[in-house]
Amino acid sequence: MAEPLSSFISQIKKDGLARQNRFTVNLAIPKGMPNLYKEFNIVHLFCEQATLPGIAVVTQPIRTYGEVREMVSDRTFENITLTFLVDTKMLVKKLFDEWMSIIIDPSTRLAGYYDQYASTLNIMIQDTENSNTYECELREVYPKSVQAISLDNNSKDVMKLAVTFAYKNHFNRNWATSSSDAFGPQNIEKASDLTTLQEYAQTAISMDSTTNELYYSNFQEYQQRINDNASYSNAIAQLERQGIQTNLGGLFT
Repeated sequence: MAEPLSSFISQIKKDGLARQNRFTVNLAIPKGMPNLYKEFNIVHLFCEQATLPGIAVVTQPIRTYGEVREMVSDRTFENITLTFLVDTKMLVKKLFDEWMSIIIDPSTRLAGYYDQYASTLNIMIQDTENSNTYECELREVYPKSVQAISLDNNSKDVMKLAVTFAYKNHFNRNWATSSSDAFGPQNIEKASDLTTLQEYAQTAISMDSTTNELYYSNFQEYQQRINDNASYSNAIAQLERQGIQTNLGGLFT
């Protein structure tokens, strides 16, 4: 059953909608450019347009029986383009000129070392109260192309520079729902629960001889023990009880 219009309006009034103009960009200085702190600070301020990167999957047709299915074989990360305002001293342009020169030396045409020009880019999304609500971290990022700048005697527009970045991968974090400080796969807030359940399962198999026997005699009950209620607190309680039943008390000290 479709939600009524009043529910939609209530949700909008409660949480609002994200704004396209509420974002900041933080670009870490590559190892090969240690003396450009001023230029990097200006780049952070002068970023006019940014893109939250997308993810694409690579598929290939597979036929086991019957119709052909498109099965996923890999995932790829699309390049993103950032647009920067250019200051009168051309420091923004200077930064990307030098960055490109350590990637490929313009005189010798020799490629630089990857760890000298790859960096980290963070894109933070803010709400109307300037609080971070979402963050995307791009790892091993570097400019793939610096686009040309058009000059026009008849124009009064400010100069802008568009730069396309390549990167290895990216990780997203929702500040509104996640309590973890470390970046990682999505649903970070569930990672600790998952680890605890995995540890519980491994402990039940390796340390509990009764459970080992149950694995062969009654697999359904064995599986129920491991997945009992599937919650953090219940998993710990179950493991403690398991330790007492197998004379392994003191497992949690």
